[in-house]
Amino acid sequence: MQESDKTPLTPFDELTTPSYLHLIKLMFSFVSPEERQPLAIAIKFIELKNTVSCFKASPSLLHMQSQVHTTPSLWEMLNEITPYLRPSEQKSIQQITSTLQAVQMMQSMQTASAGESGRSQTDFLKNFLSPEQQEQFKMYENVFQQEFDASCPDPENEKKEGI
Repeated sequence: MQESDKTPLTPFDELTTPSYLHLIKLMFSFVSPEERQPLAIAIKFIELKNTVSCFKASPSLLHMQSQVHTTPSLWEMLNEITPYLRPSEQKSIQQITSTLQAVQMMQSMQTASAGESGRSQTDFLKNFLSPEQQEQFKMYENVFQQEFDASCPDPENEKKEGI
């Protein structure tokens, strides 16, 4: 198995599978073929016994392991399960996530532009920038505004001067 194909143990597996079973599973391929089936059944039986014991001892034990105590959003769930997937599956999840985020951003922009009163789309888009990027954006915006003001004569001054 390549390093990239290895996945971490899930919190459920960490809770229900003792470390000695991990060792036995690692040595499974070195056991003779006729001994593999009984060994596999014994491993699964021990895991089942541990699972039942965990839920008898504390039914909410798995929920307490979770960082999220409320119903997770789709984003939270995808972020939580991604490390346990194969690289190809991770790539698919990332593509789906990127697509969903793009759709969500488009919907937000449409909603904001339809319901905005006095705010420009530029102001709306600034909200997607980090604070440092917002500062930089303001600086460039001021520079461009000053250049624009300097290059364009003020129509009010032209009227007063009679030009």
